[in-house]
Parts: sequence; C-alpha cells; structure tokens
Amino acid sequence: MTLRTIVQPTEPAVSVEDAKAFLRVVHDEDDAMIGRMIAAAQDKAEQITGRALTARELEALFEPEERAALPMPPIIDILAVSDDEGDLEYETRVEHGLTVVDPERRDGQLAVRYQAGYETVPDAVVQWILVQVSSMYEQRESFGRGADTTPMFRTFVDHLLDSYRMRIV
Repeated sequence: MTLRTIVQPTEPAVSVEDAKAFLRVVHDEDDAMIGRMIAAAQDKAEQITGRALTARELEALFEPEERAALPMPPIIDILAVSDDEGDLEYETRVEHGLTVVDPERRDGQLAVRYQAGYETVPDAVVQWILVQVSSMYEQRESFGRGADTTPMFRTFVDHLLDSYRMRIV
C-alpha cells in the first residue's frame, strides 16, 4: 500500500494562541517557533497513534491482492474508488478500527481517495501536544549548547496517546 497526501491539513491540532496560553507567553516574537513546535509534536502524535489528527485528503493505492484497509483514521468521507478500468461501486466495513473498502470488482491497482481526521481532536491528544510543545519551548536554549537531550523513560504524559494508538492485527 502506498499513501500520499493530496490536500494538507489547513489547521493544526493546537492553535498557536492555545499553546501560548498554556506556555504563559504574552509576546508575539516566538509565534513562528511555537508554530513549528506544534507541527513537530502533531507529526509525532500522528506517527505514534497512526491517526490523522486534523482533516486532510489522502489517496491510498493498493496492489491487486492487497486488502484495502484505509490507514490514518478516522475516516470522514470516501471521495472516489477506482482501478485501472475506472471508477468503481463499493461497500465498506470496519475491521479492527480500520475502514475496509470492498469494490464490486477489481482490475489491477485499487486507488481510494478519502478525507480523514477528527472533527475535534481528543482532549488527551491536545494535552499531549501541549506538554510536548512546553518541553521543547523550555529546553530550546539547551539544544544549541550540546545538552543531553536523550529521552527519558515513558512518562504519564506519553501514555495519554495509548488509547488512540492503532493496533495492527
């Protein structure tokens, strides 16, 4: 399976304003840096959970015999299903938290275009992102001075993502 992003998310999981309030930052000089920290934390949360946190359009390409289980849930809408011969009628089912597309027929590679992401990012995930941003912001000076930035053991905060982690069966 090959996955590519067709339309990038337009909004981050956490706004710069919300992060600044969490950090108790009142000036605007660090807004761009805080935005990059939010993006980094969101990317990491999506890697850990296997979920799209904010709305985006994706295309998944499946080989002829491959099960068409759509990655990066939650699925908002399926926009198009096609194969080498054109558009297809299809049914969907949910297996182990993943939406599986069953086309009426299948000739060659299957392409599924869909929208994925939460309407509202879960509070536990938002909190995890805010804590990660806070940690990066507080340690931003240390990174340039060669401080030891080796991650410590998993903390309570890291476990906030556990219930959102996709389990591959």
